[in-house]
Amino acid sequence: MATFYKYRCSCCGYEHTGNKAGFDGIMAGLVVDFKCDHCKEIVSVLMHDHMFYVDCPNCRERVVSTWNPIDGHCPKCGGKMEEVEGSCMLAD
Repeated sequence: MATFYKYRCSCCGYEHTGNKAGFDGIMAGLVVDFKCDHCKEIVSVLMHDHMFYVDCPNCRERVVSTWNPIDGHCPKCGGKMEEVEGSCMLAD
């Protein structure tokens, strides 16, 4: 079972829902968070076997950076992303 949390930028209010480690396993597979430098979004991608690269599901550009809330920053403004209290969601 995966646990997801909502994160909000303390500067601009940008929000993303993801796992505390930046990845988690669900029944469909491994979900990994990436930061797209092209569209300035954090995107969650369901990884498949033998994936050597990832394209952003929003803008279709190549994504090269993983993202996690431990050392990640807001993709829009670079501010600090903080966990929104009481935003825990369980997924299977």
